Amino acid sequence: MQIRICEQDPFGNNFPTQPRKVKAWLKQLPLVNIGETTRQFYHGLMSANRKAAPYKHRLETLEAMRPTARAILNNLQKHLIARSFPLPPKTKKIMHLHLSILDEMAMGYKFIILEAASGEARLDKKSTMLCVHRAMRYLGEQLQVTSQVYATNSEGIWKDINQLYLFAENHSLLDKPIKDSDHYELTRSSILDVFKQINLLALANPNSLHQGEAEKLCAYFEKASEVCSVSNQAIPDSEGNIYCLDTAGDGPPAYIVKDDSALSASHRFFNLSELIESLKAQLHEAVPNKTKTITHRSVLSADLARRLQKILTTNTTRRFQRIAKD
Repeated sequence: MQIRICEQDPFGNNFPTQPRKVKAWLKQLPLVNIGETTRQFYHGLMSANRKAAPYKHRLETLEAMRPTARAILNNLQKHLIARSFPLPPKTKKIMHLHLSILDEMAMGYKFIILEAASGEARLDKKSTMLCVHRAMRYLGEQLQVTSQVYATNSEGIWKDINQLYLFAENHSLLDKPIKDSDHYELTRSSILDVFKQINLLALANPNSLHQGEAEKLCAYFEKASEVCSVSNQAIPDSEGNIYCLDTAGDGPPAYIVKDDSALSASHRFFNLSELIESLKAQLHEAVPNKTKTITHRSVLSADLARRLQKILTTNTTRRFQRIAKD
């Protein structure tokens, strides 16, 4: 597997590797002072990832850290809502900290996956599935944060997502639901569900959305992804186009004209026909329920549904900026 990880130094820090000691450390964090808790947690997480540890200890440690990580991430997220652009320096620092914590959480699970892939760790199927699911969720959340603030994705993130998907596909790990309290609407999801949700957000062209709509679509795609499928076979839609992802690359999926000469075994294809039909059906409702779109996070307004349908069915000829932008 070719996924991004940091270098480890078994003697570089004194952070404990025993889960019992890590849990005791988590309990003494000053939760009433969220700023200090964030600082201590982030440095502790970085130290844990850079110290060699038995894979069972690392997995138990990461699972123990997840509730504290979620409380910190939720607090950081509040600072990224309804901001003016370009982001002020302080808000930009908060964004980078948010992304760094997500990346470090994903990295911890990626270490275990690499050990399992190389045969160094004899991980059971359930634990392997859990690690792939957790890593992909944190990587997907990074893409959601960058979408919310119109930032550039970190280099290699799509490569990691694609490699994790191929690993799960090759080991028949895609379909088993896993408990996950970090979703907006769901309590369980499979690796395939998460993979589809990540790719649907990318196909929605988040940089063209209004503020707050990326988060809205993430909640919507949690359930809408159920009617979408991923396969090795390219089936063009009525326009002769396909929704395609090159799993060997480091890029998002695209809606393109089918070209058999340009396709290979590394490509995967999405079928969004039922999703698009459901958007059309919503737009033909006689009386749209505006109250429901406000009170329910996963329900789209008529305007957003219309624009999403247009984005998903429009094949743009240019997929790059004419000039370099920061």
